[in-house]
Amino acid sequence: MTDRTHHLAENNEFLTIIDQIGSYIYSKDKEGRYTYANRLVQELFGASYDKIVGRDDSAFFNLEIANELKCNDARVINHGETLEREERTVVKSTGEERIFWSVKKPLHNNQGEIVGMCGISTDITASKVMEKVLQSKELRLREAQQISQIGSWELDLISGVSVLSDETFRLLEIDKNEHLGHLDRLLDSIHPEDLDAVKSAYLSPSETEEPKEITHRLLMSDGRIKWVNQRFSAYMDYEGKPIRTVGTIQDITERMNADNELRIAAIAFETHDAIMITDAADTTILRVNHAFQKVTGYSSDEVIGQNPRILQSGRHNESFYSGMWQDLLDIGEWEGEIWDRRKCGEIYPKWLTITAVKNNRGETSEYVAIFSDITEFKQNKEDLHRLAFYDDLTKTPNLWCC
Repeated sequence: MTDRTHHLAENNEFLTIIDQIGSYIYSKDKEGRYTYANRLVQELFGASYDKIVGRDDSAFFNLEIANELKCNDARVINHGETLEREERTVVKSTGEERIFWSVKKPLHNNQGEIVGMCGISTDITASKVMEKVLQSKELRLREAQQISQIGSWELDLISGVSVLSDETFRLLEIDKNEHLGHLDRLLDSIHPEDLDAVKSAYLSPSETEEPKEITHRLLMSDGRIKWVNQRFSAYMDYEGKPIRTVGTIQDITERMNADNELRIAAIAFETHDAIMITDAADTTILRVNHAFQKVTGYSSDEVIGQNPRILQSGRHNESFYSGMWQDLLDIGEWEGEIWDRRKCGEIYPKWLTITAVKNNRGETSEYVAIFSDITEFKQNKEDLHRLAFYDDLTKTPNLWCC
């Protein structure tokens, strides 16, 4: 075999190898005309090798894309740059849009002069589509976390590096640009009195695969306290030691404050004064406290769902109750002395205050009646009057009163 024949054989073998590579390989002269195109380039253009060589990009792409490619190639051919960049193309023959990552280098002759360029382009269309899908999913996740006020986080317990979602940054009031990703920065936000419990929860091995949960406080830089609930799962190494923790964090400050207010309200509800709550729509009794049961003799089961009329003594006429309801409708409150009847039938006086409760729309939703038995008070008042104006023995008016 002659040297030329051997060289051609080696060259053919080399070209065969290039055709098997999953990249688009090509070369161009200084005028931008193709001097080589491997199999994938031929398939992309829908043209044979002979139909490609000697032609420039305007034969295969629209004018805008061809000019853009020409500008990129000029940086390589005219200035000797090595160009690495993303290139977006639309092939004329198919109308299909493709995205490539292209690496372009100048070609030199034996004298070191640039005579053209060669390029290797990798089709990244699928990965770019997937990247766009992932970005869309990430955006929806951020929106969902913002709406639900639930952040997410990931913690490498070996390196101490933490990764936080945008909502977690917002909740912890940490500047995303200043966050160095270290565990200490994350723990700085936790209330000192809760820190040991949180650390223990993070680092202790889990006996089950169920997520852990902990509620604790955060101490903000201005002294404010936030309550948060965290749910997380720990991942172990082969020795059962936790190495990675992934979880969520939710701001429950409003809920904790509301629960606290409910506890206070529950304590206040069970005061020495009797309390009755009625529905504004049909005035049926919704709830009563222990003092109500003690004063009236009715248990809560006996009155809930009933109309307050079961307490009426019969001493007051219709105009009395009409005036009461008119005040409730006009000013949302009525206060005064009223006579009612206990379960045993005894008629007694009480001091009653009724207040209308408004909902978020400004509509009356409930009425709260607070009352106390003033029988003893009225009896004492009568006794003082009798002592002041009548002789205790003869029961006749004192002479000085006459």
